[in-house]
Formats: sequence, structure tokens, C-alpha cells
Amino acid sequence: MIEGDYLHEKEVKILIAGAYSFNHKAQKTHGQRGDALPQSRNMGTYYADFVLKYRGLAFCADFMGRTCRRPIFENDSQIWIYRGCGLNVQTSYLVAPAWEIALRNATLFPSHEIRPLAGYAKRNQTTIGVTRYIIGHSLKVQADVSYNAYKERNPTIIADKFDRWHMRLQLELGL
Repeated sequence: MIEGDYLHEKEVKILIAGAYSFNHKAQKTHGQRGDALPQSRNMGTYYADFVLKYRGLAFCADFMGRTCRRPIFENDSQIWIYRGCGLNVQTSYLVAPAWEIALRNATLFPSHEIRPLAGYAKRNQTTIGVTRYIIGHSLKVQADVSYNAYKERNPTIIADKFDRWHMRLQLELGL
């Protein structure tokens, strides 16, 4: 769900972060987690984050990806390593003391080599949401509506009716 500027920051607050993780001879599809690989592979994962908060407005952008020289195994087409990148951009605004509206767009871009196995060229989710803060970020109710879509979807891998709307209602209790 979307995290906004509940404190209505009086001064501009900016966060910039990045990380890189390298798994040498990984035994699982996601590095330390996922399905077991028939052979070990080296893979890298990178992240870059940007957050801006000011007077009820919040803007976040995340870019991430995974690299692997040989993500496909010659003798096993069922197991492969996802290689590609993703971008998540979201903005929200506190319209009243305890109410917030938000927009988010998240997109995954598998590498050209992985597209036939992933079953798509691009996966996108566009979301509009609303949050009601009851006790700050400790207790809140969030609802959102998203549209999920694939570009160049392979129907033998991803069901025909997958481009669809998705609704979610969440009660968050932070301890």
C-alpha cells in the first residue's frame, strides 16, 4: 500500500538510497530464496529509491533490477532466473487532516531473453487509492483499485483474462 506524508512536513524532506547485492554461485532462483537451481549461478540485484515529502505531498520512485549472465538452463525450461528491471512511481496528497489520496504506477520489464519464459514483454499495474488515518501510521484503513495489464502476453503461460481490475481493502495495525 501507499505511504504518504501524514505529518504534513513543513520543510522539504528528501531521501535518496541505493543498494546492490551480489549472490556468488546462488543455489536458488531469487538468490537466497525461491526454487532450487539445477546449477549455481552468479546474480546481482540493484535498487535505487527517491522519496520527497512536503506539506502533505509525498512522491516516491523506486527502480530495481536483477542481472545474471546465464539465466536460462539448457536442460530444464521450467526453471530460470528472472532477469530484467522494474519501476514504481507513486504520489499522494493529504487532502484533509486524516484523509489521503494516492496514485501509483508499477511496471516490470523482463530482459529480451526472459520474455518468452515470463510470458510477457511488460507487466503494468496502475492504482488509485485512499487512506484514512485513525492513529497516525499505527492504525489506518486503506482502499485501492488497480488495473493490471500485460503487453505482448503469451496466453499459453498467462491466462486469457488476466488483464483486469483489482480492488483491495486493508486495515493496518502497526505495533
